[in-house]
Amino acid sequence: MVGHLAVLARTGPAEQGDRFPHDLEDRAGRYAYRDTQAQGPTDKRFRSAPSFRNSIGVNVSTLLPTVTRFTAGYAHENIWQARDSLGKQSSSDSFTGELRSERENLRFKPFFNYNARHQNNRFGYDSSMRGGFTGPITPYLDLSADMGYYLAGDESGEGYTWSVGLLHRPRERLEHDLHYLRTITYPDRSLVTLVGYHAQLQASPDIILEAGAQEQNVEPLDNPNNAFGGKEFRAEGRFNYRVLDRIVSRFGYAWTHSVGRGGGLPLRFDQHTIRFELEIAHTPTFSSSFLYQHEFRDSNRPL
Repeated sequence: MVGHLAVLARTGPAEQGDRFPHDLEDRAGRYAYRDTQAQGPTDKRFRSAPSFRNSIGVNVSTLLPTVTRFTAGYAHENIWQARDSLGKQSSSDSFTGELRSERENLRFKPFFNYNARHQNNRFGYDSSMRGGFTGPITPYLDLSADMGYYLAGDESGEGYTWSVGLLHRPRERLEHDLHYLRTITYPDRSLVTLVGYHAQLQASPDIILEAGAQEQNVEPLDNPNNAFGGKEFRAEGRFNYRVLDRIVSRFGYAWTHSVGRGGGLPLRFDQHTIRFELEIAHTPTFSSSFLYQHEFRDSNRPL
């Protein structure tokens, strides 16, 4: 069982109705939940792991004569973990540049971006670049697709990344999407190949209901022999309620079934995650959030 407490402050558009993350665990930070230490015959966890995390950044953009928007950004993040784990106290700096077409008479608008990220406990800068397009197929169906390449600054790994997604809006308050992607996760670096489905319903002006399911294959880069890599299936749901004009509460639950890598008896575990979050929009460009996450995991890992 894991109790997780965090405080997050960020700059940028304070979108209280932001899209549902396809991975509830990543939203809280994988660094806290990929512990490889066995604790008991069936690995039942019961512990408290409070942590604090803050990020601050800035984006600037301008519209070029070719009706292409250029955006440059910088972000710094600090993480304090109460207990020593894979994600112990660390910080990171990220630099981003993007070109995105805004030409009105172009149905599928192309884009290209580049990102460089450095973590204080690793050598060099991780680099990733990708190019793709987004646009409507019909008034009710949108397509997005991109492809890119990732290169670790410490030469621990590299590979192609991609993403293909379809978003369907059959009615005004209902939308659902199907996505297939390969991406990199941080701060615990893994290459993840994922296929998933997500649905969102606005039940009332103040209530949004969400549900999703996904299957993913995790390939750890920082420790290729990590048994916690492998295949995972996840089902999750979230209830969003607007308490006041500037305050939104979110309650979520997720169930994950994982089958590990390596020879011999593969590591299997079931993980249940309950999460509560309160987000406050202080200004149109600044928001902060408070969250608590509780986990229970039961696995076949021996002593």
